[in-house]
Amino acid sequence: MDDIIHDLFEWSKAQHQEAEWESDMPTLTRRLGFNYRRHEYSFYDPDSRTIFVRYDATSQEARVDTAHELMHAVSMEGSPSYDAVLRYYHASVSNLDDHIEVVTDHGADRFLMPDGLVEEIVKKCGYTARAIWELSRFANVNIYTALRRFVHFRPDRRVAAFFSSGGYILGADARNLWLPFWLGDRIPEPHLLLEHGISTFNIPNCERQMLGVVLVDDFEAA
Repeated sequence: MDDIIHDLFEWSKAQHQEAEWESDMPTLTRRLGFNYRRHEYSFYDPDSRTIFVRYDATSQEARVDTAHELMHAVSMEGSPSYDAVLRYYHASVSNLDDHIEVVTDHGADRFLMPDGLVEEIVKKCGYTARAIWELSRFANVNIYTALRRFVHFRPDRRVAAFFSSGGYILGADARNLWLPFWLGDRIPEPHLLLEHGISTFNIPNCERQMLGVVLVDDFEAA
């Protein structure tokens, strides 16, 4: 992981720890010294130190939006701020604003799903597709947000994951690993997935929706 991004995540983690790992995002926002308001759309206003979250967001969407804007707020603190340092040292990135948003998403995931929570779920479920489902339930986040956190939890792991509906990939992410199918692709039949060492989990009460996880050792052994 890039040193600047690593330091940013460690700094935000330290602040979360000081707030006793508060899991309610509006409360965490206030405990970290920012204001929280509802609005027509979600954004962070650094002048008033206020995080605005859209009125029409569901409870899950509001959690994710708040965590995302809180990460923006945290990254803009200090002089120079992490936001300014990132923009300076990563200026060669083709689309810098999109790059900052991706970094912010990953930072927000850590507010929503701290290391301790992910570790407990992985300890219980292993690096399996079910772990993603359990993470989404316990953290009250959507499947893709949980999937992304799961895949990037350990930077040294070579892992990929996907979720599908009706046999087609709706979401996927990978770290240090190439997945042989991607968004919009039709997934192989379940028995072929299992032959390739892929852990699968059928999402409860969602007909024909499935999660899958593959680790590099399993994939290379197939």
